[in-house]
Amino acid sequence: MRLSSSRRRLAAALTVTLAVTLGAGVLTGGPVAAAPVAGASAVAPMSIQLRPSIDDVVAANATGFVSHRGTGFEADYQGDYAWTRYSDGVARPISGITPADRVYAAGLTGDLLALHPSGTALLRNMATGKDLQNLPESQYAGAAGSSLFASVAGAQQGTVTLQMLVGEGEGVTRRPVTGLPADTSSARILPYALPGQAAVAYTAGTGADATSHVGVLDLASGAVTKTYAQPAGSYLAAFSATRLAWFDTTAKTVTVTDRTTGATTAIPLPGGSATMSFAFVGDWLVRAVPGGLQSLEPNPYHALTAYHLPSGTTRKLLDHITSMAVGPDGLPVVRGGSVATNEGYFRIAPGTDGVPAATLRKALGEKTAVGLRGTVPTTLNADLGSYALNLFWPLTRGNVEGTVTLRHTLTGKTYTHKAIPDLPYHTPGFSYQWSEELATGPAPAGAYTWTLSARPLNGIGPVLNTSGAFTVLRRTQPHDFNNNGTPDVLTRDAEGRLWRQDTFYRPDEDTRQNVWKVAPRALVGTGWQAYDRIEATGNLGGSGVGDVVGRDKYGVLWLHKGRGDGTFANRIRVGTGWGTYSLLTGGSDVTGDGRPDLLGTDKAGVLWVHPGTGKDTAPFGARRKVSAGWGIYNDITAVGNVGGAGHGDFLAREKSGAVWLFLGKGDGTFVGRYRIGTIANDRRLVGLGDANGDGRNDLLEFDRYNGGYLKTGTGQWTAPFQAADSAPFGTVPYDSVV
Repeated sequence: MRLSSSRRRLAAALTVTLAVTLGAGVLTGGPVAAAPVAGASAVAPMSIQLRPSIDDVVAANATGFVSHRGTGFEADYQGDYAWTRYSDGVARPISGITPADRVYAAGLTGDLLALHPSGTALLRNMATGKDLQNLPESQYAGAAGSSLFASVAGAQQGTVTLQMLVGEGEGVTRRPVTGLPADTSSARILPYALPGQAAVAYTAGTGADATSHVGVLDLASGAVTKTYAQPAGSYLAAFSATRLAWFDTTAKTVTVTDRTTGATTAIPLPGGSATMSFAFVGDWLVRAVPGGLQSLEPNPYHALTAYHLPSGTTRKLLDHITSMAVGPDGLPVVRGGSVATNEGYFRIAPGTDGVPAATLRKALGEKTAVGLRGTVPTTLNADLGSYALNLFWPLTRGNVEGTVTLRHTLTGKTYTHKAIPDLPYHTPGFSYQWSEELATGPAPAGAYTWTLSARPLNGIGPVLNTSGAFTVLRRTQPHDFNNNGTPDVLTRDAEGRLWRQDTFYRPDEDTRQNVWKVAPRALVGTGWQAYDRIEATGNLGGSGVGDVVGRDKYGVLWLHKGRGDGTFANRIRVGTGWGTYSLLTGGSDVTGDGRPDLLGTDKAGVLWVHPGTGKDTAPFGARRKVSAGWGIYNDITAVGNVGGAGHGDFLAREKSGAVWLFLGKGDGTFVGRYRIGTIANDRRLVGLGDANGDGRNDLLEFDRYNGGYLKTGTGQWTAPFQAADSAPFGTVPYDSVV
């Protein structure tokens, strides 16, 4: 998941449209005969785990509630239904219901649920698993109390009759609902109920003469005892023993009607949403816009808030809800949470003081506030490839923006990234493709600290500020002075200033093909004109990074240990007598002990090897004579293992430009020379080590105009290098390149 996604893409990933259609609708009549009741089906005994981020409440009865996985991207979860008892909090799958089926929101008593499997509407007792009533789904017109309701064709063309199913099994009968007009063209039971009562929405007449109404159905007698005209542009949003609430989705106004007096009170909800949910709890109207937890912007109506109808005062109950279902007692069950309670299913009921309170009935084990939902790796092995430095902080939700800051403990260098995640439903969090943003070379090895700040875009919960640490691991490279795993080139100018330039490969922005790049030069220090010879030697002193040696005009050799940050510690005197050598080269293990050695040809043309000891106070052992006859060469360069035998090799160039490869035997001696080509004498040769990350050592040719020409290793001693890439190293002339 890339963090460079646009806000528009994030919005597309986060947007959920909730369509709520309440009120009258055309119901097509069907056969009048009752369908036989299906055989009993047991409740599945196993339990399932609710998935907090995508589960919603869709129905509530007296003993439990139904949750639905309807918004997840993962096919394994999408559409699953589960029934959870209040008594034990265990979520159980509902047998016979597939993701394509439905569980109806209905005001049913006891353990009853209204289900819709495979084109049939069922009334099921969840305690026993027995199906009590059924009818064709095309006839289904709601459920309430202990009954399903059917809408069938009426006596007059274009009219319907509402029927109430009574009894169970073979004893089911259909009782016509009375009290509706003869010209009723559609009718259905709304998902609001009270003890002994249900709300029925119906349309009288057809066409331009049609009028919409809501009636109060007495469940004992099956008669509609009271009717209310439905205001234009509104639907019935809440129903209680004393009040009705009508919501105008265009004007964003809820109008409360007193069922006894008919008096109305309009409550404007500026900035509200057509998807708002409402319920009465005593003298309070509870309302919220579902979906606030995943919203991209704040909204005062995200919070589940109780509005006191007599006084107009408000009380916040939860920070948000995702869904609401009203139980048979008229009280709502919500899926939601707050920073104080965290996520869960809550029943909203009057407290001892009559003020609504949210009582947790099932905790989901997920925080409402933004938080980390997993661990962040503490070790990154950069040798595994650039992808190993792609970091990820898993978050509890994805509608956040923030900043990730990494700090290299040794150098104090920081990397800051502004983060906006996408696809939050899948794996919300901040990912940082760190390797692609290191413009001056790969990340150095060593200890890092990280800080993360994540601000919720919806304003729900505080800003998450957290921190941690990790370590980047890399193999030591002989020509790497800032410990980032790629070779550096050291150059000295005429004023004695030593410069370092990192080399590395990075995908081209257009072609995405790896291109060899050279970072801008960084000043190492001044005063290096004191040396007539400077050589990169690999890790001589045990610091774990590349070191250099310098020989002064008096023949004294000095060791500069690398600090790992591209600079060097104060010099350590190695010894005198080094003025005897006309050529020096280092960084290659030619003795086979795993430590880099130093090679030199004296003025008599004898080649000597100084074996490395790994001790900074005495980095070399007694020198060993290799052979004579080396006076014909004007340059020698240690290149490590380039012939494939596993031992340190080196190159020697004659005055004619012919370059010869000497394959190491691993004992400080070499196999006879092999000519590999010609390189002009005005080009300086640098054994870089592995520049392109393929595990083979490479060679740099540096011309008089500061042009760098990389030749990558092949692993074949007959042709150990091949031309690869070139890059400029600036315009300042240098008198030494290592």
